Amino acid sequence: MSALVIATVVFSTMKFNNYTQILFNERIAVAANGLKNFISDCEQDTRIAAISNAANIDIVNAINNKDTENLRRLLLSLLDTYHVDSLIVTDGKVIGAISAGIQLDANDLVDQLKRQYDADFSVFIDNKRIATTIFRDDERILGSPLDPKMAEYFNSNKTEYHGVVDIEGESYSIFCLPLLDGEGEIFATIVTGSSNASLVLEKNALLKSIVIIGLLGLAISIFILLLITSRFVKPVKQLTRLVSDFTHGNIPVYIKKLWTM
Repeated sequence: MSALVIATVVFSTMKFNNYTQILFNERIAVAANGLKNFISDCEQDTRIAAISNAANIDIVNAINNKDTENLRRLLLSLLDTYHVDSLIVTDGKVIGAISAGIQLDANDLVDQLKRQYDADFSVFIDNKRIATTIFRDDERILGSPLDPKMAEYFNSNKTEYHGVVDIEGESYSIFCLPLLDGEGEIFATIVTGSSNASLVLEKNALLKSIVIIGLLGLAISIFILLLITSRFVKPVKQLTRLVSDFTHGNIPVYIKKLWTM
């Protein structure tokens, strides 16, 4: 019986550990998918903005006439229309080139992502944190380096990364998305993560309850086993004593009814 109780406790602990890991993965999966969709939308918005404005007659004329003030006015008026943060005109062999961009290294952006996906976000450039939603002592933890394990992974793989890391002494489940330039090199990394602190506390509390219940069950089973054993051992001892009395000639001996089956 005690073996059964122990086996039940071990099995329950393993199943709960697996369930907790599933919760960790599901929490970060939502933020990871949201981040990938956001980056995809950014790429689409900047592409549309650049192509559309390259064909804008007013902008083309301003470039031809080198009318900087009019060109600036036209471009600024189009930022909100195309959901971009910048429109840049550079000289080219024909007339010029227009590139559109979205600023990813801004705290306002990561704050917006946090509100939308209920997870923390950080932006790294050159493996240094330049924007984040993580605070310590009411200040953003800017300037801290990328986790060495992740940096080593990106140096050799340049692909997405899933894992668990320690951030400022707290466990986080994270998803990292490297951003590549035209030459296939990483120029920035966006990391989203969810703190595991609350789940870890709940996990430890439940595991403690399982262990306590298991120990109580084990103690009860041992008590019942001892009780049952004593009911059989006591009559056997009495029979042994009676036989000993007969052997030594202690006759007559009154034999009591030992137990009822």
